[in-house]
Amino acid sequence: MSRRTFALAILCAPAIAACTLFWPIEDFALRTDDGGTAAGSDATSDGATNLDAADGGTSFAVEQLATVDPSPRLLAMNATHVFVLGQTETVQRVGRESRVVETLSTPKTGVNGAALTMRDLGADSQSLYLVANEASGCGAPATAWKAPTFDGGTFTGVIGAQCGVMTALANDALDFSFVLEATAGSTLFSHPLLGGGNVTLAFALPKIVAATSRPEDVYLASSTDKKIVRVPKSAAGADGGVDFAAATSAPRDLVADAEFVYWIEVDGRVAKKSRVAPPAEPAIVLATEPTGLTHLAQDSVRLYFTNLVEGTVRAVAKAGGAVELVAGAQAEPLAIAADDRGVYWVNRGSGAVMRAVRQ
Repeated sequence: MSRRTFALAILCAPAIAACTLFWPIEDFALRTDDGGTAAGSDATSDGATNLDAADGGTSFAVEQLATVDPSPRLLAMNATHVFVLGQTETVQRVGRESRVVETLSTPKTGVNGAALTMRDLGADSQSLYLVANEASGCGAPATAWKAPTFDGGTFTGVIGAQCGVMTALANDALDFSFVLEATAGSTLFSHPLLGGGNVTLAFALPKIVAATSRPEDVYLASSTDKKIVRVPKSAAGADGGVDFAAATSAPRDLVADAEFVYWIEVDGRVAKKSRVAPPAEPAIVLATEPTGLTHLAQDSVRLYFTNLVEGTVRAVAKAGGAVELVAGAQAEPLAIAADDRGVYWVNRGSGAVMRAVRQ
C-alpha cells in the first residue's frame, strides 16, 4: 500500500446543529442520519417522485433540492445547510430552506504541496470537518485547518497527524474521532471539540471503512475482518479495541443511537445490536436487501440506506418491519443524511442533491 500524508480540516460556523459524516464510495466508507419510503409517479428531471408506501402506509414527497459540482460523493448536514463535495474537491453548501448553493473556501494542497483527495466530511452546530489524503510521500505531518465561518474564511491552525491514509471520521457532542491506516495497522485518534491534543484511543486495529461515535464509545466497521469493533473512550490506548458484533459480509456503514448500533453489509444485510449486549450475542437482522448498499443514515425511528446498483433509497423502522421505498430511478445515489425533518442524499450520476419529506 502506498504511504500518503493525510490532512484533517475543520471549518467553523455560527451556531447551527446536527452532524453527519460520509466517505467516498470507492473507499467503502460512509455514515449519518434519516430517510423514507414508497413507490409512485410525478417524476422530476432526476427521478424525484411523490411516493406512497407499497403497504399503503407512509408517503414521502421527493424533490431535487439543488444541482452542485459534478459527481458529488460526500455529504454532511446540520440544521440549516447540506454540505457536499464532488470531483472538484471543493465543499459547497446548500440551504435547506433557501436552496441557495454557495462554494466554500476549501484547502487544495497539503503540507508537501501535493493535491488533496477528500475522504470524509462532517458537520455540527459549530464546525465543518474535512479529512483529506495528500498524494505525496510522508516528509512532513499532515495539517488540519480551522476557519472562523462557513463563509469562505481562511483556514488556520494545525492539529497535527502522522504518515498514513485517513479512512474514517466521526463526531459527537464531545469529540471528533478519526482513523489512520498505516503499515502496522489502523489507529483511532480522538480530538476534544473544546480543545486539547489528540488522544490515541486504540491501535493495531484492522482495516476500518466507517466509524460512528457516541459520547462514551466509538464504533468501527472493519471490512477485512467482517466485524464491528467498539472502542470505549475511557480506555485510551487499547490494543485492537473490543469485538462488538460479527458481520456475515463486509460492513459498509454504521450509525448508533442511545440504545443500538446499526449497520449495512455488502451482501445487503441491514442489522442492529444493543450497545450493552455481550460480544457473543447475535445481531438482529432488520432487512435483507439486494447487493449495492452504500450509505446509511438514521432519524429517531427509521434507518435509511442508498443502493448504488439499484438506484434506490429505502427505509426500515429501527424496531423492524417492512422495507419501504423512499425514491427510485435515482442516478447513482451515494451519501445520505437525515433528521426528523427529512432525508437528503446526493446522486453522483446527475450532480443532484435530493430531499424526501414524510407527508
